[in-house]
Amino acid sequence: KRLGEVSQKIKAGGTPSKNIKKYWDGKIPFVLIENMTSSNKYLYITKFKITTLGLNNSSAWLVPENSLLISMYASLGEVVINKIKTATNQAILAIIPKGGYDLEFLYYLMKFSKQQFEKLVSQSTQKNLNKNKIENFEILIPPTLEEQQAIAKVLSDIDKLIESIDKLIEKKKLIKKGAMQQLLTGKKRLPG
Repeated sequence: KRLGEVSQKIKAGGTPSKNIKKYWDGKIPFVLIENMTSSNKYLYITKFKITTLGLNNSSAWLVPENSLLISMYASLGEVVINKIKTATNQAILAIIPKGGYDLEFLYYLMKFSKQQFEKLVSQSTQKNLNKNKIENFEILIPPTLEEQQAIAKVLSDIDKLIESIDKLIEKKKLIKKGAMQQLLTGKKRLPG
């Protein structure tokens, strides 16, 4: 199927004028690609917020929580699931899946498809995708929601395992660094 066939809505955001202070520092989270690249699977916070006035006076719109956000410019094909209602800039496309399609499965499918997105890019001053290319992007999708959920669960479990191993590695690195500091500065001596 085409991605557009499994989506209720696919729409890019917009940026309120940065010259108008009344549009900024409000209560509406505003997603930039840097927020996506610094998040893992889920997006909970953003660096910037806009006001309702900023939302209403730009092409930004309020993306419902539990939508897919995919980057179209610069860092192509970055994808997250937003866990908060948010607005996005024009470099981010929000995808709201139709019922019968598992959000987690679609997230992993988009992550897997990142290299294929690279092949679709338009080259101008920077690489970028567009809504039309994303809507017409062909995906292989299991016919039942249960199959999609089963695949997403296995991949999610593997992600959790990798995350716990990464945390353990970081902890061991800190222990090594502390031991090196103790041993190399002479604060700790070994017997003999």
